[in-house]
Amino acid sequence: MAGKVLGFTQKRRQLYARSVSPEKLMRAGDDFLEAGRYDDALNFYHRAEAKDRIAKVAETAVARGDAALLLRARKLLGTAATPEELSETAAKALENGKPTLAMVAYERIGDKEKAKEIRAQLGLSPPKKAIEKQKKEDETEVAE
Repeated sequence: MAGKVLGFTQKRRQLYARSVSPEKLMRAGDDFLEAGRYDDALNFYHRAEAKDRIAKVAETAVARGDAALLLRARKLLGTAATPEELSETAAKALENGKPTLAMVAYERIGDKEKAKEIRAQLGLSPPKKAIEKQKKEDETEVAE
């Protein structure tokens, strides 16, 4: 059974203390993970340099369809999310009713059509960079 999840002040003190054992940090991370507080768990695992536990959070992110969490976990591991992971994450996100997270995964994979389709379904405008790029392409076509 998990211990009690730390409150804000306790969490901050433990996370940023000059000397705290990796075991204590990992226990706190485990408590946060069990409570579904994945970002807090990642903070503690990262501080404890517990790459195996960070990898577990990445697996959980894929299973939950949480592209943002997957990308953060992979960044902490120093590895990029694979197209297969992102594709599975996108499918799970759609299955779980999280189209925005699916859109993030599709954009990272480079599947612009699926991302564009979701963006349209959500009534979102394209990202500013995409609009600027399209304008430049349109200007180039007109000039030719």
